[in-house]
Amino acid sequence: MKLLVLTATLLAVVNVWLEGINVGWIESASLYAAVIVIVTMSAASTYWREREFETLDFWRMESEAVVRRNSQIASVSKYALVVGDIVILREGDIVPADCVILSGSLMVDQGDITGEIEWAKKSPALGEAVHPEDPFVVSGSKIMRGTGEAVVCAVGQYSQVYALHPKAPPEVHPKSALQLKLEAIADSIVV
Repeated sequence: MKLLVLTATLLAVVNVWLEGINVGWIESASLYAAVIVIVTMSAASTYWREREFETLDFWRMESEAVVRRNSQIASVSKYALVVGDIVILREGDIVPADCVILSGSLMVDQGDITGEIEWAKKSPALGEAVHPEDPFVVSGSKIMRGTGEAVVCAVGQYSQVYALHPKAPPEVHPKSALQLKLEAIADSIVV
């Protein structure tokens, strides 16, 4: 970007010197217009991507879990889960808390948390499995195949995900990607 602005400026000086002020400014003006279009399109694209991400993040944060409490099935916010709740896990669900599988057989994608590429098979430690797999499911994992029930064993700051990735203290007013890009552009134009 800086190179385009510098080129447009040098082109303006040279063309005005060679062809005069009436004709010499036209090529450099078109380069300046191109820079403005590129910056505007880039900023707009970044802004819309950021908005989409915030929307997706909102829905991820506000997800609910299907639980069995007092022999009744209910849908509750993942923030209302407590240790001992029985969570019903289905294909496509994001595991809301650290759990131990009680029944069923699941294929789980833990790649976002552990970095593993392959899905992990999860089944109860006792009961229906002849050769039990790992019965522990970490919050944030995605159920790729199967259904089952699990008991919540850790939530919030006591979960494995929190231990692996503790949240940084919130910034007072974090700057958006659009604000950072516009500041960088303004700095490059001033310098």
